[in-house]
Amino acid sequence: SNTGSGTGNGGNVTSPTTSTTAPTTPPVSSTYIGDAAAIATALGHAGVSESQVWELKCEFDWDDGRAVYEVEFESGRYEYEYEIDALSGTILQYEIDD
Repeated sequence: SNTGSGTGNGGNVTSPTTSTTAPTTPPVSSTYIGDAAAIATALGHAGVSESQVWELKCEFDWDDGRAVYEVEFESGRYEYEYEIDALSGTILQYEIDD
C-alpha cells in the first residue's frame, strides 16, 4: 500500500549544502541587519526609492572595531554616502554631494 510515495527523495545527498557562508557575508552573526535593510534605511533617509537611484553599492566593513554597512548611490544630481551600524541599523554618518 506504499505505492509511489518516497521515491526520488534520496537525491539530497548530491545537492549543494546551503549552510556554507559565502565570502561576501560578514563574520558569523545573525544579529547584523543585512544589506537589504541597510540599503532601505539609506534610501528612506534620502527620500528616494531604489528605482530612482543608480550606482547603488553596499559594502560590509569594520570601522574602528564596529561593524558597519557603507551604502553609496546617486540620485538626481546628488551623490549619497551612508555609514550604517550593522547591528542597530542606525545611520552613523552620511554625506550628500552635488
